[in-house]
Amino acid sequence: MKVYLHVGMPKCASSTLQRFFRDNHEQHVKCGFCYPEAYREKGGYFSHRPLHKLSPEKIGFAIREIKNEAESKGCDKIFISSEEFTNSLWGNDVAVAIIRELNHLFGVGSVSVIMVVRNHLPFVESVFAQFVKGGMFRVHMGKFFQETDGDLLGFIDFFKKKNGFDFFVYSNFVDLYKSIAPRNRVTLVSMEREDNGGRDIVDVMCDWFSLPLPDKEGGKVNSRFSEKTLLAMRYARMHFGGEDFIDKRKKINKVFERRGDGRSKEFSLSGTAYGRVKEGALKDLEYFEKNAYDIPRKAFSDLDAFPRELDNISLSGEEMCAIKYLMEEEVPDIGRAHMLADFALPYIMDMVNRHERKLNQLDRGFLKKNQ
Repeated sequence: MKVYLHVGMPKCASSTLQRFFRDNHEQHVKCGFCYPEAYREKGGYFSHRPLHKLSPEKIGFAIREIKNEAESKGCDKIFISSEEFTNSLWGNDVAVAIIRELNHLFGVGSVSVIMVVRNHLPFVESVFAQFVKGGMFRVHMGKFFQETDGDLLGFIDFFKKKNGFDFFVYSNFVDLYKSIAPRNRVTLVSMEREDNGGRDIVDVMCDWFSLPLPDKEGGKVNSRFSEKTLLAMRYARMHFGGEDFIDKRKKINKVFERRGDGRSKEFSLSGTAYGRVKEGALKDLEYFEKNAYDIPRKAFSDLDAFPRELDNISLSGEEMCAIKYLMEEEVPDIGRAHMLADFALPYIMDMVNRHERKLNQLDRGFLKKNQ
């Protein structure tokens, strides 16, 4: 029996693969491929993140339960998937225990670590966008916006300062897994179509595991926020904190999703940030060539064709007022927020009038008290 431990990377099609393997579980079992139901999320991403919530001493029982499930279904291949291994729990005791227990139960030669990767440049942009939307790579949201300019370069610097390495250098994570399990095979798989003869990552995995190709009609596609929406979310994070942000995130998107898209300086690689990531990609290329890895060329080598021209995407004063309204009102009205984003003067005057009325009330109370 072979075990494949998919550890990420984040923003590299993990949720697409997890959803596909879950949706086609019964069909895949007939092919000897098990995407275990044991310790798999019932909703959301359908990953095996529940494994990470166990104490290290309970990992052995969990892995045996997964093995029993695969055996009961007549499967000789097991695919366990959680990008938390690299997103937030690298070096965690439970993550270490999972790999070691797999080796103990199945044998080192039967356990492979799989990392799905992509071109470093869009990877970094996608990571920062995801961080602003909902957090990423265990970076503290409040401290980040307090201590940096809140842009992509700031995120790169902040992460390295806190963790001692660059998150976009894939070989850093390979070294981590090799230190935990030096005899296990670590396999890189590119999600770039140019590395796979035009095929997407799902087709690549189906070919690898001898599974039937998917029906392309009904697949769910992850939503992408516009650049203006990301700028609005960043502004909300910076000026109003994060306590109410998750609840207000959808409303912000409704107001800003059609107000402009492109490449802003805050969310796009250019200048120093671009140079840092390119340097990291070349470091990876040297590392994987030296260690005789099968290198996906698009993912590691295509560093100059990336479009780095920036558009004039920014927030207007009116749009900032709309964000303030969305964040401060308990039940904001989307129509009014749209109006404010176009013309904020009525909102500003309303705020002034409300403050004046409050001051008048305080003055009257003060005079009455002293009469």
